[in-house]
Amino acid sequence: MTATCKQIIKKTNATLKREQYHQTWVQRHCSAWNRAPVAKLIEALADYADCYAVQFPDSKLGDDGILGDAWVDALKGVRVLLNGELMNLDGGTCDGLILDIAKNAGVEDFETR
Repeated sequence: MTATCKQIIKKTNATLKREQYHQTWVQRHCSAWNRAPVAKLIEALADYADCYAVQFPDSKLGDDGILGDAWVDALKGVRVLLNGELMNLDGGTCDGLILDIAKNAGVEDFETR
């Protein structure tokens, strides 16, 4: 079974806590995750992709010419927000999550789309 987008987020953050929690940046990132608006946006877009996968099990959100395009635009918008206030989130980790979520939703051409 393919992981959901929300599971990708949880796994990434759990791996950081387990393997690198002794590093100060990881502690700040993990403690900020539940309160930072950018994290909430990433989670909301992950939830949307997961709901789409349940509603349309034979399709990928990234292949949807209407909803998929709008979702990718929103995800790209959140990616731009990584240049702003992150409340101690690690921007590189968030960027990686965005790319992983896009790929999981069937978006293979995120950078060029």
